[in-house]
Amino acid sequence: MEWISSVELIEKTNISRATLNNYIRMNILPKPDVRKPSDPLIKARRIGYFPKSALSTLEQIKTLKTDGLAMKMILDRLKKALPAPQRPEGLKRKNSIQIQGSLFEDLLPERAGKSAKLKIRDDHGALNPDFRSFCVLAADLQDAERVRAELHPEEYFDLVRQLWDSASAAAESNRGLWARHPWQGITLFYFLKTTDNPYLMNAVQCAMELREAMMKLTMEWKLRKGWFNELCLNIGISEGEEHLGFIQTPTGASPVTFGGAILEAIGLAKHGRSGSIWMTKRVIQKMSRKDREKIHYGIRHFRQDREAFVKNSFARVRDVMPGDPSGSRQFADLENLAVTEITDHS
Repeated sequence: MEWISSVELIEKTNISRATLNNYIRMNILPKPDVRKPSDPLIKARRIGYFPKSALSTLEQIKTLKTDGLAMKMILDRLKKALPAPQRPEGLKRKNSIQIQGSLFEDLLPERAGKSAKLKIRDDHGALNPDFRSFCVLAADLQDAERVRAELHPEEYFDLVRQLWDSASAAAESNRGLWARHPWQGITLFYFLKTTDNPYLMNAVQCAMELREAMMKLTMEWKLRKGWFNELCLNIGISEGEEHLGFIQTPTGASPVTFGGAILEAIGLAKHGRSGSIWMTKRVIQKMSRKDREKIHYGIRHFRQDREAFVKNSFARVRDVMPGDPSGSRQFADLENLAVTEITDHS
């Protein structure tokens, strides 16, 4: 069997390392055989190798994306056309390489192709911003400092790796763009409005997938550590029409915007508790009636020892969320923002 290294595969197909890793998780590609590189110019001690047929599989995915197909449709086609990836007999099962990077080049259908990628590389910095509609999802790991203090460094990094794998897979399957942010512990995903992209519902679907992934991680780490800790990822979702650009970084292009939507999403995530998903009223209002009916949302009301969940309702942030325990007024402008809690969707 002919083999191709992960480095060569990425160079020939021009995909990001994070995307390659996601394709392995989605079972589109087999897990690589990790061994000493055959090329003496490669400085890494160990590197992953794939069957050379992986090259044609990735080229097929790129063609389908250029044609405008969503990732879910591509997966359906590949499952019908390709057998499940298998590791060749005689090879020992080894851990896959952990790879990360930007999702930008594979998740912007209207900019996919060589011209968009060349433009990014030629600018060596910020791309010209476009005024466009988008939805932004902010995720914040609750009590991250406490969790870090309770784990050995290698355990904490293992947990962070699992969180990232789950988040990147959920975002890519829903056409989200990962972005860096200076706030510690905050992960951002942008969902851009296009003619064939239900970007608002994609953000909700991504949030629900993240919640499910956290439930699985919580059970796994309870068994692993014998503790009672609940791992909670608090999520805030907002939307806006703002200038959105892309900053070139060593690992790819990262979306950047400086408007109010991002601050709203971060504020909701920071103030959320117990893995809650909070969304601005504007997002609901911009959805079609059909999409709204798929979402279970509302406000919890408490009186004495009783709790009542009022469906399809909203409230101000100041009425449903505690203030910052540090006394910071960083998100004071959000106090009168109308929001709702997402509990489920169908």
